[in-house]
Amino acid sequence: MTTTAVLTGSHNGQTWELVRRALVQPYSLGERYSYLVRIDGQERWAAQDGDLDTAIRELDNPDQLAHERQVRADRQARADAEQRAVDELRVGRAARAAKCEQTGTPVHVRFGYARPGTASTNHRDGSSEAGLSVYAGWRMPDGQIVLDLRGVDTTSFLFGGFTSRPAYLATGTETGRGADGEPLLIRHRLRKLGQIEVEYVA
Repeated sequence: MTTTAVLTGSHNGQTWELVRRALVQPYSLGERYSYLVRIDGQERWAAQDGDLDTAIRELDNPDQLAHERQVRADRQARADAEQRAVDELRVGRAARAAKCEQTGTPVHVRFGYARPGTASTNHRDGSSEAGLSVYAGWRMPDGQIVLDLRGVDTTSFLFGGFTSRPAYLATGTETGRGADGEPLLIRHRLRKLGQIEVEYVA
């Protein structure tokens, strides 16, 4: 590969060279080259897109360019770490749900007593739901109740104060979903569990 020195200089006792390295766009479309920076003969940085101005900035202020590249690298590393954490959490929740489905007994849980025939209220607009709001979940072999909040508005559940109410095992006919995505039961019956430590998958 033919290389041609375009600009040379020195910085902190080191010899810097801006080298035109290769043609990256045909002559018919207007000449564009790729460039690299050499420090004491060692390749340190390349302008892969033929950005001559950026390559010249490397010679003019190498410390600033190095800082900018480090900031970008750190930002990307943080983004990658956050994505890995999200992926690990998603995998963990999926594994937890799979275990519950395999070993738990499906149940419906109601927080707060409701008389037979009662329909819940949609607190978003004050309208009546098509049944009693409950939450699906599993009763594990050790007696622990794990709620299945997948597809449910977890914000409404977690901050609505529901878990401070007594819990009931609910049976009945599921007739649809409420405004928050929770199951709705008609002809329900409730059996008191009392206060329970809530676990859930979402």
